[in-house]
Amino acid sequence: MHSRIALVLVASWLSACVGNPASAHAAEPVIRIGYLQAPAALAFIAMREQKLLESRGLKPEYYGLLRPQANIDAFLGGRTDVAIAGSPEPARFRNKGMKVKIISCALKDGIYMVVPKGGGITRWHDLKGKRVGLPSAGTAAALLTRNFLRANGVDPERDLQLITVTPAEGVTLADAGQVSAFPVWEPFVTRALATGRYAVAWSYVDDWRKGTGESTPWVHGVVMAREEYLAAHPQAVETFKTTFLEAVRWVYANLDKAAELAAGELKMEPKIIKEAMSRTELCTEFGEAEKRSLMVLFTLMHSLDAESVGGKVPSPELFQ
Repeated sequence: MHSRIALVLVASWLSACVGNPASAHAAEPVIRIGYLQAPAALAFIAMREQKLLESRGLKPEYYGLLRPQANIDAFLGGRTDVAIAGSPEPARFRNKGMKVKIISCALKDGIYMVVPKGGGITRWHDLKGKRVGLPSAGTAAALLTRNFLRANGVDPERDLQLITVTPAEGVTLADAGQVSAFPVWEPFVTRALATGRYAVAWSYVDDWRKGTGESTPWVHGVVMAREEYLAAHPQAVETFKTTFLEAVRWVYANLDKAAELAAGELKMEPKIIKEAMSRTELCTEFGEAEKRSLMVLFTLMHSLDAESVGGKVPSPELFQ
């Protein structure tokens, strides 16, 4: 009888010291991650394929989506806890009352004016009298295009015709003669160049630096998180941030392997992914320079279209 009691006490003591494996697994914070299936997502794919978050005590669920709106809908619907987004989106959401914060920079610059080869378009002035396809009104790409046109002596209302075009439609409409130029980002730049009929006329980075005096390229994409999740799992978010930026640095140090890891999901050959990455600057840190660049962007966008950032310039409290 005494021996059985002793065994029970020893078993209880071991359980208290070691813990129940099943309950420990259940206690791992779940973090639901939304990203877009594009070259900019290489860090997310690298994290998933190498189980980096699992090795640090988290239980990630990855949701790679094809369309930007599907990614945003999943976040707004509470189906993801953190998600990649265009820079103005969390500013707009927060100003409209949603509890959200930017927790990391994701990518910088990366917008290029793509034109048919031999069309004679090499600078902003050459767009006079042309029809140019722009992303949706109110987006950073559309507003910056209008701003850079004016800065280069081209009136966007009188000197040319601007029509709304999705990035995927650019080549089709240009082939049909309906647009003479269209600003896009990766993977749409590489897809256009792969036809052999298109070329990059210029990058937006020089106009950004000249127009704003900001040396840091404008932050094109960010990672946002719901404040409810931040409050409940601050350490999980901190672990995610650290791991994400480490994954970006790993991608740059191991681009061949990163491209191979992502090829199946992105349905792109590794060499195409690597070419796209040559025109994509992923963020390797989220410091004061990136936050300042974001505030410059928000201030500029507000001056051009206040509703693009939700009616007012967001405060630095937007950053986690």
